Amino acid sequence: MNNLNWILQSPNNNIVGEISHTLNISLACAKILANRGIKSVDEAKIFLFPEIENLNNPFLLPDMDKAVSRIRTAIDKKEKILVYGDSDVDGVTSVYILYTTIKSLGGDVYWYIPKDEGYGLKKEIIEEYAKENTGLIITVDCGISSFDEISYAKNLKVDTIVCDHHEVHPSGIPNAYAVIDPKRADSKYPFPGLAGCSVSFKLSEAVMYSFGKYYNKDLIFIDADHEKISLIKSRNHTITERLIEKIGLPLFRNEAFKKALGFIGSGLIVACDADKEKELIKNIFGVMFENEFVELKELEEKYLNSRSGSLDSISESLKIVLKGNDEFNKPRLKYEIFLRLDRLDDLRMKYFRENYLDVMALGTIADLVPLIDENRTIVKHGLRNILHSKKKGIQALIEKCARKTEEHISAKSVSWDITPVLNAAGRMGKAYLSLELLLADSDQKAKKLLDEILKLNSERKNLQAENSERLMESLLNQCNPDEDAILIVKEENLGQGILGLIASLIVQKYGKPAVVILVNKEESVGSCRSIPGFDIVSALGKLSDILIRYGGHSQAAGFSVKTEKIDEFTSGFRKVVKESLEKNVLPQLAIDSELEPENISFNFLDELSCLEPFGAGNPHPVFSISDMNISEHSKVGSNGNHLKLKMGNKKMSQIDAIGWNLGHLTQELNKFGIIDIAFNLEINNWQDKKKLQMKILDIKPSVTV
Repeated sequence: MNNLNWILQSPNNNIVGEISHTLNISLACAKILANRGIKSVDEAKIFLFPEIENLNNPFLLPDMDKAVSRIRTAIDKKEKILVYGDSDVDGVTSVYILYTTIKSLGGDVYWYIPKDEGYGLKKEIIEEYAKENTGLIITVDCGISSFDEISYAKNLKVDTIVCDHHEVHPSGIPNAYAVIDPKRADSKYPFPGLAGCSVSFKLSEAVMYSFGKYYNKDLIFIDADHEKISLIKSRNHTITERLIEKIGLPLFRNEAFKKALGFIGSGLIVACDADKEKELIKNIFGVMFENEFVELKELEEKYLNSRSGSLDSISESLKIVLKGNDEFNKPRLKYEIFLRLDRLDDLRMKYFRENYLDVMALGTIADLVPLIDENRTIVKHGLRNILHSKKKGIQALIEKCARKTEEHISAKSVSWDITPVLNAAGRMGKAYLSLELLLADSDQKAKKLLDEILKLNSERKNLQAENSERLMESLLNQCNPDEDAILIVKEENLGQGILGLIASLIVQKYGKPAVVILVNKEESVGSCRSIPGFDIVSALGKLSDILIRYGGHSQAAGFSVKTEKIDEFTSGFRKVVKESLEKNVLPQLAIDSELEPENISFNFLDELSCLEPFGAGNPHPVFSISDMNISEHSKVGSNGNHLKLKMGNKKMSQIDAIGWNLGHLTQELNKFGIIDIAFNLEINNWQDKKKLQMKILDIKPSVTV
């Protein structure tokens, strides 16, 4: 009925069976894992039980060394540092993380979040802080497109560091002192999908690490015998050089030794068992090195309750499996062991990471980045920390806003109950209140700030309701929802903070990409929302010559345009989107599994919870069931927007179902009584009673043979 093409996914049955048997989970749950791209039991374990210790090294991000060095200089010389962020939750949490980190290290640091200036770095703010002798500005969750503003800062002798996660402009990166962005083409960072708050955290983590004992020191990992020697050198947990030399023939012995000795230099030699390694080196080289050795055997005893000093034994205990196989395998394995044990042993850094997981989870969930890879690890652990956070502001939010149990809060609860409240302050031009809430150092202050933010949230809801009705009318006058590929509506006198919300409502109602433009006197701003499978920021890039600036993600973006060029933009954008969407087929709905009646139970729902957090990239599992008899159906909600069903079949008893914004389907349901349904399985808590419920995604009339 929603004109979707149902695609029943068909994962490899052997993999599904192996995962189900080894991990003792249902076949339906194992299918979902396979549908998420899991190809082995080991991958399933990593997905289900992600570890903080496996987060990627921040020094793999481009320009990280330069940024850390510049921040350290600013801290040491007591230079004024400004952390400049965006006004949404991702921006607020990004500012919080970097600001509190630098402050804890003794930096003379300040923060700024835009009020009504709009997204991105602004020249007037740069000038204001330059007059106050600010020497360094660090942008977080913004800055990657601020070319003119960063050049302006440079002319005022203010250095800038860009710490962003948005798409890089087609013309390249701005001329900043350092530009940290995992989406840079030259980035070696393994995962480009981080939220802004996590990139801010990576910079903070690297700065904090720079005060540790191994910062900027060369570590050497050796594997040697009488035929060859293979060496790996790392600095700041990043492999910087490799060397392999054959040493078996006397003709080449001296030259090989010279190369190896030059490579090792004064580096710290990492050994599983230092005494054995020293003896091995003496036998092969004929000399004893004076280098300092890092002993892993002691850490093995401390954290693994063993003192084998064996490479294989330690790697097995740590469950380290190398990908690929080459002549550097043994030193690489030693390197991986060192990384893991050093992370366990560095309590200062361990505390630092744990301290920010709750804040990172808020920003990551709010920014709708894919909850896969590192984002999944951050959110899964961060949700636990949110529930037991020591931060007064988060405690106040949990107590007053969140739906939770004593042991669990879901990503859905955070995205529905908490982040909209934090976002409300920014939408009303007062994002600084959300940051002050996170920074609050007393219960009284936190409660006072939260009350103020909740009042703004009520105002935002009223403003949204007023403008939504007006915008929907304007939409019908300015667009043809049935024929237009993208729905673009422009209006004056709108609250800038609600543009994205209204664009989302349009997408939800019409199932098409949408743009809402606030028309100002000289420079107008727009907010875009997209549909799955259509990259709207990439589409904006094709009109970059018309726009003043733009940025965002595949599903949500924003831009500024000269008011005199709005018509040129809208006509051009409609053409770009139409050409792109015409290449696509009917929108698809991926079905994870046809669910058997016995799976529709509280036990199965408990099992599914291990797959959380659900979100972009790891959607809530979608199931289908056939030949359901409708016994009751009605419109619900204040405006009759929603659909309520009661249904069952020969194999199962009656179950309730809810279809949000599907109230219009009641007329069609009168035509037939037997349906196939695509749904999420969930619990409906009402008046302290728990009932299983289907959340309807799509309905089709059953085909009887």
